Amino acid sequence: MTHHYKAVILGAGPAGLSAAVELARSGTEVAIVEDNPDVGGQVYRQPPEGFIIKEEKHLVARHKIGHQLIQNLKKLSGKISIVHNAYTWGLCNNKCLAVLHNGKINLIEFDKLFLCEGAIERSIPFRGWTLPGIMTAGGLQKMVINQGLLPGKRFLLAGSSPLLLSVAASLVAAGAEFVGVCEATSYLANLRLLPNILTHGSLLSEFISMQQKLLRRSVKFYRPYTIASAEGEAKVRKAILAKLDNSWVPIPGSETQIDIDIVGLGFGFLPHARLARLCGCDHVYDPLQKYWKPMTDQYMQSSQPNIYIAGDSKGIGGADVAELDGRIAGMHAAFELGNITQREFSDQMNVLLNKKLRIKKYVLLLNQIFAPRDGLYDLDGDTIVCRCEGITAKEILAGIDLGARDINELKRITRFGMGLCQGRTCESIVTQLMIQRDVSINKIGYLNLRPPLSPVQLGTFETAASKDIDR
Repeated sequence: MTHHYKAVILGAGPAGLSAAVELARSGTEVAIVEDNPDVGGQVYRQPPEGFIIKEEKHLVARHKIGHQLIQNLKKLSGKISIVHNAYTWGLCNNKCLAVLHNGKINLIEFDKLFLCEGAIERSIPFRGWTLPGIMTAGGLQKMVINQGLLPGKRFLLAGSSPLLLSVAASLVAAGAEFVGVCEATSYLANLRLLPNILTHGSLLSEFISMQQKLLRRSVKFYRPYTIASAEGEAKVRKAILAKLDNSWVPIPGSETQIDIDIVGLGFGFLPHARLARLCGCDHVYDPLQKYWKPMTDQYMQSSQPNIYIAGDSKGIGGADVAELDGRIAGMHAAFELGNITQREFSDQMNVLLNKKLRIKKYVLLLNQIFAPRDGLYDLDGDTIVCRCEGITAKEILAGIDLGARDINELKRITRFGMGLCQGRTCESIVTQLMIQRDVSINKIGYLNLRPPLSPVQLGTFETAASKDIDR
């Protein structure tokens, strides 16, 4: 079945919701394609159907901000079509999304496309990181906040991310017996954030909310430390922590051991821009953040005509930046479609761009403080890099030594990235291992993607072909 909309938005997180509201207010016909059963994305995720969260004491300020945005969307529900549980697996001539919905393939045509794919959590491996009980910090927070579940008693949060404090606050409020935070950044580095926090009302409110919970429960902090290894048989039981030098290389002899039953890893985020790659949008490598990101102009326009990229999928900036990205992209498209005047566009756009400029100064500081340093990628040879295929660091380095300089060539040699996650987890790790072997990032490049981006049963294609879908 084929549908056509003036504007199609992929993703219902902060950026996608803000773009939809801005477009709908201008009278633009909008459709949101979302793979979750409800709107909100990762930041403003709603509880699953059937889950009733009676207590909200585990929530921090950030998780309450999205309520108004979702309410604004509901007020405009007559102008916005939302396709839930829909998986976008391909693109036809950059004019039509191929979407799997209710077991059927739907083609959704657009005049303007907004890619708000969000972010995925960055993984940096260590010995034992594949043990049961070790998960991402965001996944752990989702269990606590959105499902009311506490999967253990003794928790360790490790990595380099502002998210660790938020997750720690949620855990202690939910009744965790012990919470330790192993943070790669130093106390002095974190103090650099204080002036910005004090001058931004929303940041200050969020910071105070978290600190009150942490201070009441005497959360144990280890700085600057990393998790060097994890031990256990059927489940993680112990974590070995090591102090870090200025390059974040573990210092021999500084190890300390703690007993835990759950580990939450938070090494920041990576742009999830897989459809942007499939669309042929130009990308650039960010050497500070150690990731590839799509290139956009100030209005969120990509290198491909009529395709906007907003929010964390164009570079990690957080929910506040994502909402502004969405509004900016939505307003620009509404103007190009002739739904707002030049005067309205100029007046409102100047306000949004100035507001974003102020927030970006704080985001840049966050990136400088929390961006992972090279020492974290000084891996033991037996450390698993690709969990899906069980490929170790030693095997990756052997492939590089054989002469692989392009990451796609290295994939063919070693089979990393050929599992279920299709390189989402291991691509960034392998990239850093190649850089440490003095391979130029321009030679390395990034993984080539082909449709389907998400798994689709062959029978679905057979059914679609037999019905001769009208394109």
